[in-house]
Amino acid sequence: MRRLLTVTLFLFSSVGCNGSFSTTADGGTNTDAGTSTVTDAGAGSSSSSRTSSSTVTSASSGTASSFGTTSGSSAGGSSAASSTMTDSSSELPDAGPSYSSSNSGTGSGPGCSNSAGAAGETVRQIEIAGTMRGYIVDAPATIAPVQARSLVFVFHGNGGNGQASQGMGLQNVPGAQEAALFVFPDGLPFMGFGVGWNGGCNGYDMDFVDAMIDTLSSEYCVDVSRIFAAGFSWGGDMCQSLACCRGDIFRAVAPASGPELYPPGQVCPSTPRPSLRMTYADNDAYPSSMFAERLAWYREEQGCSDSSTPVSPDPCISWSGCARPVVACEYPGLGHAWPGDWAQETWRFFTESP
Repeated sequence: MRRLLTVTLFLFSSVGCNGSFSTTADGGTNTDAGTSTVTDAGAGSSSSSRTSSSTVTSASSGTASSFGTTSGSSAGGSSAASSTMTDSSSELPDAGPSYSSSNSGTGSGPGCSNSAGAAGETVRQIEIAGTMRGYIVDAPATIAPVQARSLVFVFHGNGGNGQASQGMGLQNVPGAQEAALFVFPDGLPFMGFGVGWNGGCNGYDMDFVDAMIDTLSSEYCVDVSRIFAAGFSWGGDMCQSLACCRGDIFRAVAPASGPELYPPGQVCPSTPRPSLRMTYADNDAYPSSMFAERLAWYREEQGCSDSSTPVSPDPCISWSGCARPVVACEYPGLGHAWPGDWAQETWRFFTESP
């Protein structure tokens, strides 16, 4: 299922994504799905290039760096996006970051005494396993070093990059940018499947996430008990991996049309699990059995009963008796996409996560 190619066109201004529209695989335009994205399940590779050049300042170093033209098979935003990474994951997971949110209460990170965090949007790079990785940080316009904020990751689908996941609009929900730091990482080409994520517990993308959390929680005042992940398609799969491998770090995950836990047989450490809100369709590109299997895993992990009740918005349901919420939203006829109210409802789910 990692060969899904996202076919989405975004309209950007100098400060980010102002809007988007989506095209169907047969060339039609989806006009009623809000920020939804439709993919071509028949495509096996992507070809795109980023030709813009910009100079950004790293808030951590205070130095300027120039990102020039990047082109090739990857849509990633870092200069190393054309590097091909392989799956070097072993079965047993590593220890993860040096702290745990325990999925409850509040926790101020080490950056809460730091007033040097950069406001607004910055484009960054960090070296992971000898490869420079790119990511976008969208911070509040005003930084208060004593005000702990949530940290929200949004992962793109196959062939995308951080700018593409900005187009999902989660950071644009009213009140969101003032309450959280949003992170939009760039994936890498992976084992011939396209540009995406290595979800193994010992994989380089898990190290990438750990490093971003450590860096940002040192630079900004982050509430380390309120770290969240969302994503579409392969980015949703990455959310599943984080629920498995970093379940004690992430408070809630919200995958859209992304049910796959990779690699098969991955051993999940014995930790708490995050809350789940998963959207998908009855005609999704992933088989319905995969969504059912993943939901069954969450229900078992959270100790849910067999009963469920409808919750807003329709057609979502929430299982009863769970230690943490497990919500599934199966949309009729949506296809491989996210619904038009996805950003608003995902942000509401994150802010209300116990």
